[in-house]
Amino acid sequence: WLKDSDHCDWHGIECNKDGFVSAVELRGNRLVGRFPFKYLSELKKLEKLDVSENKLTGSMDIVTIVDGTTTYIGGGYCRSADADYYTYFEHKDSVAANAGVVTAEFCDNLCRGDTISTAKSNLVGFEIANYGVDNFIQDFKEGSVAGTDCTCLYSYGEFPLPLKDGVTVSKDYTAYGPVKSSDDYRNAVCYGVTPQYTYVDSSAFLDLRKLTEVNISLNSLSGPMDLLFAPALISIDASRNNFTNVKPFKKFKPSHSSLRSFDLSSNVISQDLAVLFIDKPQNIEEIDLSGNAISGSIQTSEQFDFVRRLAIGSNRLSGALPNLQSKFPNLVDLDLSSNMITGSINGGLTNHLILKTLDLSGNMLTSFDETAVLSNLLQLNHMDLSNNELGPVIPREIGKLKDKLTVLDLSNNNFVSTIPSEIGSLQSDATVRLAGNQFDSTFLAPLSVCSIGHLPDSVGYFDLSDQPKYCPPE
Repeated sequence: WLKDSDHCDWHGIECNKDGFVSAVELRGNRLVGRFPFKYLSELKKLEKLDVSENKLTGSMDIVTIVDGTTTYIGGGYCRSADADYYTYFEHKDSVAANAGVVTAEFCDNLCRGDTISTAKSNLVGFEIANYGVDNFIQDFKEGSVAGTDCTCLYSYGEFPLPLKDGVTVSKDYTAYGPVKSSDDYRNAVCYGVTPQYTYVDSSAFLDLRKLTEVNISLNSLSGPMDLLFAPALISIDASRNNFTNVKPFKKFKPSHSSLRSFDLSSNVISQDLAVLFIDKPQNIEEIDLSGNAISGSIQTSEQFDFVRRLAIGSNRLSGALPNLQSKFPNLVDLDLSSNMITGSINGGLTNHLILKTLDLSGNMLTSFDETAVLSNLLQLNHMDLSNNELGPVIPREIGKLKDKLTVLDLSNNNFVSTIPSEIGSLQSDATVRLAGNQFDSTFLAPLSVCSIGHLPDSVGYFDLSDQPKYCPPE
């Protein structure tokens, strides 16, 4: 990228026939620093962006620093809360141009401006000194004397800053935490600056009307996430970051109708599920929110007519299962594992005629409702109901799923009856897990069940087949 060559020949860059950048693909490229909004927003023909598996930081909002609260901390050098010095930058020419007079207002304006650096990042305070006045602290506070030196303080995060001419580094220390003042030096005073941010409800990608696919997963991005940030967005993978919440969906945004899939798994989102889904994109097909701290009930007033995949495992959902068939009529894959869902498995779930994958493991479900007809799940090939409190009898109609079901996991529940022979009608390559229950050991498991995985060329597996009390040797 640093060579004087055509940008279309750069690593990770694809161009269209007119020479405009159409794709940026820099997955796992050891990128470090804040998310490059400014530069990406200038790629008006960009269609695909992949900067996953890097170390990018920052927020997916536009953040504008409006002002900052300047507070007098006290006399002495500025330090961090851990008594470490911050990195200092001085600009002697600016002070000289001001006749060597340094006030708090002058130093504040200097440090916030473009004199030090165009980055202007991580300003945490400034220090004013006058080495020729013995009682400088008291005289400065009384307004009888001005400082002669202004030093700007930056915390670690954006180094090396692109320093302007005349800027010098006076200390090589790096510190963290809020600014405090040491009280052991009489010729300096310390000010702390707390930036005030305003989050503009717009996007740096507003003019990227061809951008449809974005992958920013496996970075260190944080703050709120606007899933509709680009007008033509179809899919976004923002998994494995530190996003804290999903911004409200705005129906007037063009991508409200274009977005088809989003992955926000493994973040730190702690919203209520019903609030998160208010005015959700109307044509959404795939949703992955697993591995967060989302709470509330799975009940929602929204209708999800086109959703085919819904993954909200490993969260804090509670309450009973809703009538999923009415809310998610086209659902194919469902993962609600590792939550706190209670009650029974009902007909609203088992009437899903096109459901293929069902994972309700790790909840607190206790029974099969009388309306639940498992044999209706004609397309189901994976059923995981392990680690619940289901019992006492395994429904025999599970055997009617023999044509499709290849994974059946009922382990670690409260089943105490016999193992039904109908399970033996599953395909010979099926995986069946029933361990961790208290089956009646006075009755052997049916031979058809014990034979799973033991037929010639079979790749099936039955986790109790090696236990003599259920499957004795022939």
